[in-house]
Amino acid sequence: MFSLRRNRVEFTFCCVVLLTVSCIQNVNLDRKKLGVDKLKENEALNPFKPSAPYFCPEKAEYSADIQFCVRSGMALGPFTKKMIALCKAEVPVGVNCDDFSWPVKLAGHLRGSDFCPAGSSQLENGFCAEDKEVYGPFVFERVEVCKELKGGPACESNRWSIFFAESTRAVPNPMVEIPAANEEAFERYIAPTVYEILEKDKGKGYTLSASGQHARDLFYNGTKIFSVNTGRSHCVGMTFQTLIMAMNRYYSETKDGRVWNLPANAMSWEPFKDCWYVNSPPGMGFSCHGARDAIVHFGLGIAIKNFSDLKIGDFVNYDRTSGYGHSVVFMKFLFAGGKTSFVYGTDAVGFQYFSSQGSTDGAGLRDAYFSGNSCAAAATNDCGILKNSLVMGRVLHPSKFVRQNALFSSSLFSDSVPTSVLVPARYLFGNQ
Repeated sequence: MFSLRRNRVEFTFCCVVLLTVSCIQNVNLDRKKLGVDKLKENEALNPFKPSAPYFCPEKAEYSADIQFCVRSGMALGPFTKKMIALCKAEVPVGVNCDDFSWPVKLAGHLRGSDFCPAGSSQLENGFCAEDKEVYGPFVFERVEVCKELKGGPACESNRWSIFFAESTRAVPNPMVEIPAANEEAFERYIAPTVYEILEKDKGKGYTLSASGQHARDLFYNGTKIFSVNTGRSHCVGMTFQTLIMAMNRYYSETKDGRVWNLPANAMSWEPFKDCWYVNSPPGMGFSCHGARDAIVHFGLGIAIKNFSDLKIGDFVNYDRTSGYGHSVVFMKFLFAGGKTSFVYGTDAVGFQYFSSQGSTDGAGLRDAYFSGNSCAAAATNDCGILKNSLVMGRVLHPSKFVRQNALFSSSLFSDSVPTSVLVPARYLFGNQ
């Protein structure tokens, strides 16, 4: 339903390339190039095994067996210092251990079977680091971001500085005036909407395709602004559906027309939905990192600074150690043993959320565990959440909505009817 476009990353940085995790790639990118040409729509991608769409140099393919790119029977480096030392200790016949490529069997043997190559360890942000460098292969999108920011040949080197790796997790807070924490919020309409979706839209299926988004037609002020496709949904589409349905619930219960502050046509919603879908609307002058920024920049609410301040009905985007992201509705705080509470405690190990994912066949609840906490590999669990990646926002009461006629002007989007929507590949492939 929406025009395809790339996320515009607007950073200036002296002498370095800032690799940003927020950049979006079209999910219709060549699947063979992504390394997922054989991926079925509901095939699970375990984020803790090497089955992600990793980038490899030309004519090379990613090998899940040895976790390196392979070309002409040779594994491609760079290899860690530890691996090189192990190679020299073994003195393999006909192999120069300082070369960029090694025989596949040797590389797999010296790498080891751990998540990270020998000599490196996993950082909180998910990268495998040795000294001041991190080693790939890296997720395809990150390499594309590097190229767009004119990082040069280093983008395809599969070895970056640890500084760059840390930078990919930096998500700036929106430059806005934050209302008082006790402002009336919208959770009393969002929470029951979640349970309505769980009752009526459960089991409709999860999709990796941009052609599917939400589980039902969406109406705003009596006008159908978005049509359902197959009924199968993805995470950003499901959280967006939750917001629109909550607005309708509010009007049904209160008859307060202030909830209809925004234009009731799909074209005018394009910049808002772009922002919600982790795209930066062109011509708007700001970057979007998901629901929070759509809520803030389009005048519906506030940014939440601290995890401890979350409450049911808040919208959250986050990343995992695997590099995959998710868009969810916060439900409860999570504690050891799977216990949950609406009240925050310093011993919280994560949170319970509502969204759409493969393990729940579409709409469902899951428990998200922060990286470093025990997390059983169960369908109801989401492991390896990066706490420092949380992007959190709260929709306020419609009486607090800000008029945004300028931002919702259709003049920027009136030339053609949108036909598709851009969704981050990392927000689709990782949510199984």
